[in-house]
Amino acid sequence: MNSYDRTDVGRSVEEIIDSIRPEIFYKSDELEVMPGTFADLHRNVEYDGNKWYVKLFVNDDGDASVQVLSANWEGCPH
Repeated sequence: MNSYDRTDVGRSVEEIIDSIRPEIFYKSDELEVMPGTFADLHRNVEYDGNKWYVKLFVNDDGDASVQVLSANWEGCPH
């Protein structure tokens, strides 16, 4: 559960990722905490009536998984 009393966080994350469109790609940026690893940044991802800022990368260890590093309302300090 998160600070908004939502228990469906995993489903929300999936739906936010599904909402990402190529035209809202912002940039790729090297991660400070993982030098040599680049994450994609997407701005204005529309989901659930809000615009989101999402930073994610795909693991290259052979697993089909995504690491979401940040998912915040667009413009929200994080």
